[in-house]
Amino acid sequence: MVGLLLACTGPRDNPSVADYLRSAPYPRLVVEVDAVAGLSLSPDITEALIEVIDGLVDKPGGITVIVDDSLPRTHEGKTWSFAELTDFGEEHFDLDVDSDTIRVHVLLLDGSYYGSDGGAHIGLSWDGGHVALFQEGLAEACVSGMGGHALASQACRTAELGVLAHEFGHVFGLVNNGAPMIDPHEDPAHPGHTSDPDCLMYWAYERGDVIRKISDAIDAGTPAEEALGFCMPSLADLAAVRSSS
Repeated sequence: MVGLLLACTGPRDNPSVADYLRSAPYPRLVVEVDAVAGLSLSPDITEALIEVIDGLVDKPGGITVIVDDSLPRTHEGKTWSFAELTDFGEEHFDLDVDSDTIRVHVLLLDGSYYGSDGGAHIGLSWDGGHVALFQEGLAEACVSGMGGHALASQACRTAELGVLAHEFGHVFGLVNNGAPMIDPHEDPAHPGHTSDPDCLMYWAYERGDVIRKISDAIDAGTPAEEALGFCMPSLADLAAVRSSS
């Protein structure tokens, strides 16, 4: 996650955390997916992502993932700046939805992004409901992190879901990023992230470390799909926003 920027028009394009989490005034949520040529979300990842989101928000009208645009490959072998990402996101966040619907924008991108500390990000989110997944960087991290592991394919799919879920957590206000903390759990060294390294909102899980986490869990006998999850402090923060008026 990076610093939040607001440069949008209309209430659905300048949403609050409560707008995402509560049933009113937007009982429906649409995830608009725009992908550069050659990248996509698999059906099982799409289905699992909807299930994750449904466990975090109150949207009785439903949650839908819509694949919208195929985008040009502009950064193959290159590094994105944050300004480029925000401009690109605004340019392509253009899916028409009904007035009772709030949107989240997922970009599947080529190239790479490095944070202020020099670390390479696999996932990134910023305000206005934008999420970027550097899918090719994730694939490279899987190859180097899992090697010839028998469950490498399953682990890498789980890692992709984990990175997306982590970034959706930020969009929904975690950690201390619009959803107030019920109990203190923010890492002061990594604002917006939890201090518990076993939780999905730990800072390292938007980077290649997610592969190591899943690999370690598999080696310990934990199913890959159970290797990542939102911990109770994060879930409590979201529940408090959903239930408040």
